[in-house]
Amino acid sequence: ITPDSDFEDEPESGEVERLLRGIRNNAVDDNFENPAYDEDSHPDEFRFSAMYPGRIFTMAGEQYRYLEDMGEGNHLIIRNYTLPRSADAGQHTRISNWYNGLRQEVQDIVSPVERSFNTGHSSESTFLWSNPDDWNRLPINLDVSPVVASDVTRVVKEDGIKRAFALSLADFVRLAQPGKIFSTPSGRGAAYGYPSSTGWRLRSLGPPNLNQSIWHIGMNLGLRPTRLALVQPPNSDIGDRPALIIHQPTN
Repeated sequence: ITPDSDFEDEPESGEVERLLRGIRNNAVDDNFENPAYDEDSHPDEFRFSAMYPGRIFTMAGEQYRYLEDMGEGNHLIIRNYTLPRSADAGQHTRISNWYNGLRQEVQDIVSPVERSFNTGHSSESTFLWSNPDDWNRLPINLDVSPVVASDVTRVVKEDGIKRAFALSLADFVRLAQPGKIFSTPSGRGAAYGYPSSTGWRLRSLGPPNLNQSIWHIGMNLGLRPTRLALVQPPNSDIGDRPALIIHQPTN
């Protein structure tokens, strides 16, 4: 179902109105078990296991997209907008500052991850690509660089730390497979709203000889997300998009 934006006589309240609004905003769950996508809610009001990948929701003053059920009550989510760009702070600092500003009820449900990530280095020529000239091209031999391939974000119960992070190249490739959230243009891009951009950076680094280069999800002039590529900062059109692993007991 794709309701036309000019559909007449739409109901202004009730379950049908909520269904139509949810379809338009990637916010439809089984049996309406979660608050509406724009209803700012406490973490306890959500049932994350009922969410579909791409589901938009607003929690404690921040809007997110649901990415993946990681099992054992852990869920991967990402900020729907990129962080406002800043020339005086790097990616790690921007994301850390954002996390420190989250309400305590959100920080309380965050699962610990690695204290630091070993991203490795890679260039576009490192990999073989599917659909090399298309927006949805992906590396098909990520394991040719074992360090890059093994940089997968996971819960680390012992000696981990609760924090936000940028996704890795390996995370993105996994989530861009058919049927996953990043397999479509609308799923890849961050929400647009000045001063945020739809393009966003991963944490994975380019080759050492390309100073400060980093993998990113770009955007074209129509503000639509384009293909996975390397970018060399400074680039005012690319933002940082923090992700979290949150935990909700299954019982």
